[in-house]
Amino acid sequence: MPKTAARGNREPKVTEERRRLLDEAIAQWYARPKQQKVRDVFVLYQRTCLEQHIQPVCERTFYRHVKQASGPALTEKRKGAKAAYTADQKTRKPKGHIGEPSPYRDQVGTVHQEGEATHCSFSGPIKLEAARWLESKVQEVQCSTCGSVSKAKLKEQSVVISPHPPRKSRPVRNVTRWMEQESDWVLVQKKE
Repeated sequence: MPKTAARGNREPKVTEERRRLLDEAIAQWYARPKQQKVRDVFVLYQRTCLEQHIQPVCERTFYRHVKQASGPALTEKRKGAKAAYTADQKTRKPKGHIGEPSPYRDQVGTVHQEGEATHCSFSGPIKLEAARWLESKVQEVQCSTCGSVSKAKLKEQSVVISPHPPRKSRPVRNVTRWMEQESDWVLVQKKE
């Protein structure tokens, strides 16, 4: 039988000296009430390694080791016993009986039916020159189908309306916006 589970390198790539400096950095600078950011601790770790002429681990590896070290004990050192207790309570799973289904909530309010459209049929590029749109510095565009106002985006050389939910009953937002009148797009000023 092939021993596929035994394949591969099981040894860590981080040397013992690099690992020691990594653990010291987490214990000395990260696990304290000052609550330094991980990025700042990583910079301090890099400086320490370079002073001792040791190659530091990459940032991703450092973040992974910080995540592995985190837990109630580290939270207590950084934020106090009360924060550690509440963090520990959130990670615990609720106790239940074997075979008992987990609790769930009934849906409240209106439920969208399968056939009901959740987005307006009007989306995609519009016939508004990109230069005019950029020059005006107004991103809001009113949909010519449902009347909802949303921010347009520039894709390549055309202005695009992204898919949006149709406006149901609320009035149109009172903002300066682009609106299609007949076959031309005009800038409609905010009503005072």
